Amino acid sequence: MDHVNVYNQRLTEHCSKCDWWNNLRCRKGHLPTSPNGCPIRKFEPIGGAGYDDDRLPELPANDMPHCFCHANEMPDLSWGQVLAMFAQSMVRWVSSGMPLASDVSHANRLRTCDACPHRKNFWCQKCKCVCYLKTKVATEFCPDNRWI
Repeated sequence: MDHVNVYNQRLTEHCSKCDWWNNLRCRKGHLPTSPNGCPIRKFEPIGGAGYDDDRLPELPANDMPHCFCHANEMPDLSWGQVLAMFAQSMVRWVSSGMPLASDVSHANRLRTCDACPHRKNFWCQKCKCVCYLKTKVATEFCPDNRWI
């Protein structure tokens, strides 16, 4: 069975009906084109490939937590939520006197972001920030607790 057929079958028969599917990806980390079976056993592996590892569960997209203390509490954000978080960050920053991180602190924060699996190109997939800018603002923190 080729990857296109595997993907289409899994997507239409299993993934799209699953609570862990968010219209773009599996929130448990499974790639529908993989020969591995679903981490929560919704479908079998192909050719004895085994099952994907179950990732730490993320909250369904409509359950926005009050704080982002743990990586598995950070849901996918809408752009409206991103803008609201940005506005809160700017209010916090301005009311604190607009402090910037020291060059050493900024470099350490950015190095941590560079090695993070949530970073894609120049921005964070978790909070949708521009990593270089967020790491420079002293009042900011990583929603995945990788730096403060």
